[in-house]
Amino acid sequence: MHAPLELVVTPPAPADPGDLDRSAIVRASFARGPVAIARGDRAGFWFRRFGIARAGDWPAAALRAAAPAGHVLCADPVHLAVSGDTVVLDATAAATVGADEADALIARLNAHFATDGWRFAAVTPGQWLLETPAPIDATTTPLADAHARPLDATLPAGAAARALRRALNEAQMLLFDCPVNAARAARGVAPINGVWLWGGGTCAARTAPAAAAVRMVWSDQRHVQQLACRAGGAAAPLPPDAAALPVADGAAAIDLDLSLADPATWAQTALTHWIEPLARVPAPVQLTVVHPDAALGVRLRPHDFLARWRRGSLARRLAAAGLAGRDT
Repeated sequence: MHAPLELVVTPPAPADPGDLDRSAIVRASFARGPVAIARGDRAGFWFRRFGIARAGDWPAAALRAAAPAGHVLCADPVHLAVSGDTVVLDATAAATVGADEADALIARLNAHFATDGWRFAAVTPGQWLLETPAPIDATTTPLADAHARPLDATLPAGAAARALRRALNEAQMLLFDCPVNAARAARGVAPINGVWLWGGGTCAARTAPAAAAVRMVWSDQRHVQQLACRAGGAAAPLPPDAAALPVADGAAAIDLDLSLADPATWAQTALTHWIEPLARVPAPVQLTVVHPDAALGVRLRPHDFLARWRRGSLARRLAAAGLAGRDT
């Protein structure tokens, strides 16, 4: 018997998860069911899956860090753009940052924040950390939830939020006219003129059982990789598509995080490269769609002519559960 596989798809927040209904396979799967619905914010999906509790923030930074000596936050490079009277955060710029650029930008930040005892470091060129000597009592907005939104609506809150807001402002001034960004602008690439602080804290022990028998997780998110490894499994970066997916020795999960993808094309990417190819594999495959307020899971089933006589689709399941989505 082939080991089970789960494909976890996280759409962009502004997009309608029901856009996946353009595939007959998705419509048939949700029509036939059964559908499992787990309530909860999308940022906490993988933490809940591996039994980690939230304490202020979901502790993404503590998992991203190899061995933090103090309090850590994710400090990801972003582009801040003026739109009318507001400043909007663009998180996709991190994907274009090279290793040399990251080193130069971080050196500039560290030279300024050294007097506070704050230290920035790059885990990858597009995923950074900020280590502080003492905990900071503030609640932050996950990067994917802040993307494409006005900055004022997503700033840190809490007793010590002022320190983080100050750091965001100072980082913006430091990076505004640095040589790295001058070179990026000359190439027609969005400058990295800010950092986004989120996911702070320490990684608490598991408070609930981890996902049963998940031996392998493919993900490009460092904290998801570490969640899997700390639960006794293994992890690796996400392959380019389902055709390049290695055979797993045991139950496995795929973290297809499209939260920063183009809202107009994300569904076609998920369907063409992942969902429809995986519907043809001999292993049992579960599709889990992560909505901002819940996750809906169903076993992928081939399309059949009877599906049109059955009530249901992803959009209808979303509507029935009181979640946003168009009924198509």
